[in-house]
Amino acid sequence: MKETLKPGIEHEFRFRVPDTKTVHALYPESPEFQEMPKVFATGFMVGFIEWACLLAIKPHLDWPEEQTVGIHINVDHIAATPPGLEVCANVKLIEVNGRHLVFDVEVHDGIDTISRGKHERFIINAKKFNQKMKIKLRKAQAYKTMLFMVVEHFKEGKARKIYRRAEASGRMLPNGLRYIDSWVSTRLDRCFQLMECDDERLLEQWIDHWRDLVEFEVIPVTTSTDATSGVLNPQEKK
Repeated sequence: MKETLKPGIEHEFRFRVPDTKTVHALYPESPEFQEMPKVFATGFMVGFIEWACLLAIKPHLDWPEEQTVGIHINVDHIAATPPGLEVCANVKLIEVNGRHLVFDVEVHDGIDTISRGKHERFIINAKKFNQKMKIKLRKAQAYKTMLFMVVEHFKEGKARKIYRRAEASGRMLPNGLRYIDSWVSTRLDRCFQLMECDDERLLEQWIDHWRDLVEFEVIPVTTSTDATSGVLNPQEKK
């Protein structure tokens, strides 16, 4: 932060509303949105307010190493704006508490005041923030899909029954448990199956179909690529 970042900073920002900033465009996947009036969407209006606040304080930050993210929005949306009109945001920084910033905001479309309220932002180190998001994404991916090497130890004399059951009933996998590949020992006494699922309990459901014939060893595994990344970048695991 620069010493010039102090309460009292003001900024005016104008933007002509295109069709791509109406309710229809906010979530094209929503059929309900497609049936609503074609006006400046509240979601896009909030983004416009954030943009204005960013421009107000950008000269007072060590940009782009230092940036801000929105942490609170408390504004009304009291008048609709059709595409083609120009909206104007007037924002004022009224409070600076360390890295916590508070703005007074007002938006007008040339005919009506369409929004008033307050917006709060927080100053971040962009590099550290982006690194945290990479770690979060990796964790989410790990939680979402888990890989397991399932070692099936055939009970003595049961191999023929195992294959007959598989031929008659298939693998009997519950929905959500995915078979990837398998290998069988040359002695035909063990099978190594690579499985994938989002919920480990699905493995137990599947195993219940085979407990009378097979003893199971379930080993969580990861790809060599992810293992290499974890070894070479151990700080990402913290």
